[in-house]
Amino acid sequence: MIKKIIIGIMSVTLWLGVYFPSLAQQNTNIKYTEFARRTNYKPISKGNFRFPSTQEALEVFAQGRELLSSMGNTQSPQNSPSNPVSFDTIQNFSDSLNVKHKHYQNLIQSSLIQAQADRDFEHYQNFYEQIVWKTDGTPDLAKAATLKSYLAFYNLIHNNGKPSRLQIGRIDEHFPLLGINADAFALLQQKFGNNDAYLWFTYELYYIAGVDHIIPSEDAQKADEIAKQILYSSLQKYGITPQETDKWLEFSTTWQSLAYFPDAARGATITVAYEGNWYYTMFLRPNSQILEGRPYNPIALIALHEFQHVKDYFPGIMYMKFSLNELPTTLAELVAADDVYRQIHNIPYNQPIAYKHKSDFLGINLAEIAGFFRNLSQKYNTDNYAELLLKPEATKYIVDNYNNFAENAITWKLEKNGQKVTLSKEEKQTLGRKSIHSSLEKIFKDTNRGSIFQH
Repeated sequence: MIKKIIIGIMSVTLWLGVYFPSLAQQNTNIKYTEFARRTNYKPISKGNFRFPSTQEALEVFAQGRELLSSMGNTQSPQNSPSNPVSFDTIQNFSDSLNVKHKHYQNLIQSSLIQAQADRDFEHYQNFYEQIVWKTDGTPDLAKAATLKSYLAFYNLIHNNGKPSRLQIGRIDEHFPLLGINADAFALLQQKFGNNDAYLWFTYELYYIAGVDHIIPSEDAQKADEIAKQILYSSLQKYGITPQETDKWLEFSTTWQSLAYFPDAARGATITVAYEGNWYYTMFLRPNSQILEGRPYNPIALIALHEFQHVKDYFPGIMYMKFSLNELPTTLAELVAADDVYRQIHNIPYNQPIAYKHKSDFLGINLAEIAGFFRNLSQKYNTDNYAELLLKPEATKYIVDNYNNFAENAITWKLEKNGQKVTLSKEEKQTLGRKSIHSSLEKIFKDTNRGSIFQH
């Protein structure tokens, strides 16, 4: 584990959770693709979507308030009956049945229309109430709830006031997971996005460990069943039923255009920001075959990883590769994979496990990390891993692991060079961190290591 980081470790292989640039940046005419058809895409303006200015947001919210007012002022069916029936025209018993049947049909239809109108009003009223306002009366565009509300009214306006709803395949403002952890992730990125300990931890977990190596192929059938139950439970907390989860899995695994994927990628969340649109959609590459003696990663765990991205990412933000993108997602997947393995083999949570992983130079203990963050999640009663990574306990845990690794790394290097180790613990850690820093600088040079918001 030490040799690799000292002599120029860290060749980066993306195997999961790949984020693609928006299609607008790829010069792709989306209107004629499977992409457009399957995500119910339609152009809503000539320009591509961009993050709004304060003035643009104020205008959208003002128009949204007017549309809300018109929704709320619709007449109820009992006050404005549709096609009232005159019972004076009834000639016989048969006519009486037909006329009354039509009359009741009209009343029912009118009631259904009004009920839908009431639901639409409540739906968009909830969006308006989620707007975070600053003390100067302007909307706070650094809050995920404000941007989600902005998208709701922006799309309502461009749809001529016709309400829209959640559609399978479109991860937009109506999707309950969108951006729910984004405020915490934005703070995490701002605070630790250029912190060597957090960068090292991200690299070890995501790029080196291979969390998908935990479950062996012989456990595939049981692993699929347990992983799907974990995914069901995770999404049900936010109102997504198991039946709806199955539909999302079916949608995500049945793309014909798998050419969008890098060959090694198992999952991807794609940003669409073209002709006024902004939304995500998701790809999952199904397990094509189970190979004896090889690791196995259930599709539900890959989906869990991708849905974690949806939770963490800020609504309306254009694609950008942030340095800590994969840290909360991989932790969520690791804890779930550890759950699956322990349930299959009936292993207590306090019992250590030496998991298989894809690198011989791994500097962390996967089972120990899973246990630490599972306990932290239970302590704070949240599955928001970005928030947990901001806790003092998590910071201390990551920094302690990093310092131990740095100490071991420099000790290994000195001994390999035939030098007698006379340095103190602190000196070894300082020298080790300095050695690791140069590698981390190379690995994360193409990522944004600062704030999500440009100042």
